[in-house]
Amino acid sequence: MSELNKNHGGFSAIAVFSLKRPITIIMIFLSMVVVGLISSKLLLLEKMPAMKFPYVNVNIAYPSATPKEVEQNITRPLEEALATIGDIKMISSHSTTFGANIGIAFTPKADIDEKTMLVKEQIDLTRNQLPEDVRRIVVNKAQFGNDAIMQIRITSDMDLENAYDLLNRNLVRPIERVAGVARVDFQGIEPKELRIMLDNDAMKKYGIGFAELSQKLRDV
Repeated sequence: MSELNKNHGGFSAIAVFSLKRPITIIMIFLSMVVVGLISSKLLLLEKMPAMKFPYVNVNIAYPSATPKEVEQNITRPLEEALATIGDIKMISSHSTTFGANIGIAFTPKADIDEKTMLVKEQIDLTRNQLPEDVRRIVVNKAQFGNDAIMQIRITSDMDLENAYDLLNRNLVRPIERVAGVARVDFQGIEPKELRIMLDNDAMKKYGIGFAELSQKLRDV
């Protein structure tokens, strides 16, 4: 009961003060309104605000190779090197005929900027273990705001099915060199492929292995 009376007395004091000093109360409310308006102008509004997550993705382009070759020659050496980085929660990888993709999840306390730099350093140290024709390795840290800000659709009266090299050389590569561009994804047209049917009996006869033949074809 005494606590209720105390609260009631506090509200009464505020009411009495407001009645006795109305100008002061009005000035306080006006100040709050002004501060609110100024804050609303300074507050940044973004559709996808930059939010960092403890996750780094490594993409290695290596077309025209079997998933097994990619796994042995690219994915495993990189995984072993990246596993030495501290604060790793999980490493996942995927090897395809187009290359390899390695995802690294760090613990929440990890500094993602520092870990991204360490990932790049480990990749540089492992370069000499990878095939010589591996040229493009892209490292991205996961965060909101990395979504595409521009999409370009290309149409032509001519057939673009065989225009991969032309568009990649004259459009994709120049855009990638523009300052501030993090990544360019090129979809819809596949690179040219040459399918070679092997004669297993002939390979056994001449003592030629699949890996050896594959390497010789790349050197052509």
